[in-house]
Amino acid sequence: MGVLMTVNAGDRNGCRILVVDDVEANRSVVCRRLERLNYTVVSAESGEAALQLIEKSPPDLVLLDYMMPNMNGIDVLRELRTNSRVSEVPVIMLTARADAQTVVASLEAGADDYVSKPIDFDVLAARIEAQLQRRQHAANLKLANAKLDERVTRRAIELSELEEQLELESEQRRVLQSEVERLIADRKAVLTGGINPDLIEPPLQRVAQIADSLADPGRADLPVNPAAIAEIAALARQALGAVR
Repeated sequence: MGVLMTVNAGDRNGCRILVVDDVEANRSVVCRRLERLNYTVVSAESGEAALQLIEKSPPDLVLLDYMMPNMNGIDVLRELRTNSRVSEVPVIMLTARADAQTVVASLEAGADDYVSKPIDFDVLAARIEAQLQRRQHAANLKLANAKLDERVTRRAIELSELEEQLELESEQRRVLQSEVERLIADRKAVLTGGINPDLIEPPLQRVAQIADSLADPGRADLPVNPAAIAEIAALARQALGAVR
């Protein structure tokens, strides 16, 4: 069976509705009424044709007749809900059977709503609008969640990079701390030899100065200065006193 299509020149917020009914008169009436509401409308005369059309070009909403030969509305609905690509397309069942069992079967198979025949088109229009708005809200929420996930992912990457930087800085601090501890250990090793550098350095510098003075070639012909010798001796004793 082929696919029958009726496309309106204008559209209603870009919304495209598929009407599925094996009775041509029913399809025509529903399509004309929807076109007057400025929806873009396509139609199919069988369940098999509807599934082919939906797979090729998913509509924004499906109006699906409950009673059809070969493949009824429930069969179409079950096939639709198992196809992940189009499983979220809203479906409103159109049925002449308004009993509770039919309604429950439709909802359990995955219908979003139902409208009883003969169709009250004001009711149908309101329910179509409600389903399209619900779908738009769901799409907006999905988009918002996607953006939120993107921000969370970006923040997670930034946090990971910050953690790596902090770990690098911590490692550098550990290296510096280790170096400081080594220097402290080296100083302690020197001090345990009985020498206090702070005490011995000044007198030794003075001894060096006096020694340089006595060793000056320009003073080689002068007699040895007893005061200088006494000072050297005193400085030597002071240096020895610094030895623990």
